[in-house]
Amino acid sequence: MFCSLNKIIKSIYRKFKFYKELSFQLNLKSEVARTRICDVWNKECPIFIQDNLINPKYDLMIIIAAYNTGDYLEECIQSFLLQKTKYTFYTVIVDDGSTDNSSEVLKKYSKIENIKIIHQDNRGFSGARNRALEEIYGKYVMFLDSDDILMPNAIECLMDIAVKENADIVAGGYNTFSEKGLLETYGFGNLIRRVRPGEVPGFTCMKIIRSELLADFCFPKGFLFEDTVLSKLVYPKCNCVYTVPDIVYGYRVRKGSISHSYTKKSACIDTFWITKFCLEESVKRGYSLDMYMYKEYLKQ
Repeated sequence: MFCSLNKIIKSIYRKFKFYKELSFQLNLKSEVARTRICDVWNKECPIFIQDNLINPKYDLMIIIAAYNTGDYLEECIQSFLLQKTKYTFYTVIVDDGSTDNSSEVLKKYSKIENIKIIHQDNRGFSGARNRALEEIYGKYVMFLDSDDILMPNAIECLMDIAVKENADIVAGGYNTFSEKGLLETYGFGNLIRRVRPGEVPGFTCMKIIRSELLADFCFPKGFLFEDTVLSKLVYPKCNCVYTVPDIVYGYRVRKGSISHSYTKKSACIDTFWITKFCLEESVKRGYSLDMYMYKEYLKQ
C-alpha cells in the first residue's frame, strides 16, 4: 500500500507544471516530491468522522449550507417547496454567518413545519454541512447549494428508484445556467441503470444518499473538493447504486461561488492532499483497495 501511495505522490507531482522553478525529474524520489509539495502548500490531516444521530422521521432530508447568497436563496427554497411528490421531506438550512440579507430571506420560512433554520458563526462550507448532519431526520439525504435549484420532479424520480430498488445512492443529471439562461446539460443517458459507485461523480449534489451511510461521516474542514471525500469514503460502503435519465438539478454558474476558487494554485495542490488523506483513511477503515480503486486514486 505504501508503495502504491508513493507512486501516486510521484505521479501527481509530475503534473505540477506550473511550478517552473523546480527541475523536472522522472526519477524523483517520493520523499523529495512530498517535501517540495509541502513547500508549496502544506495541509494537516483532517477529521473524517463525527457521530451523527439517525432518526428517519421523513423519507428525505435536504441539507442547505447558505453563505451570502441572499440574491438566490429564495429561488433555491421555492424550488424544493414546490416539488410535487408523494414523499415526505425535511429541510435544514444552515446560515453560516452570512453578512448579506440571507438571514432576512430565511425569516420568511422560519415557521414552516418541515424547515429548520440554524444560524451559526462562519465555519466554512464543510462546517455548515457537518452541523446539519449531526441530526439526520431522513431515510435519505440530499445536499442542495443555496444558489442552485432542484428541478420540479427531482425528489419524486430519485426517491421512486431508491424505494423500488432499495438503493444506497440514486443520481440524476444536471443543467448549468447563469443569468443568460441555460448553458449545458449533463446526464446519464436515456435509461435507468444500476452502476458501479465509481461511475457516479462524487459531487455532493444531484443525488440522494441512504442516511445510514453518513452515520459516522463528516466533511473535512478547511478543504475544497468535497466530492473526493464522498466518492472515496462513502461510495466504498455502497452495494446498490442507480442513475436516472432525469435532469434533477440546476447548477448556477456565477462569479464569487466557491467553485471559482478551484483554479487557484493552492486549490490545485489541495486536491493532492485530500486524495492522499482519503487513501490513508481508506486503509484505516479496511476498504478494499483492488486494482480498480488504485486506478481511481491515481486518476484522481
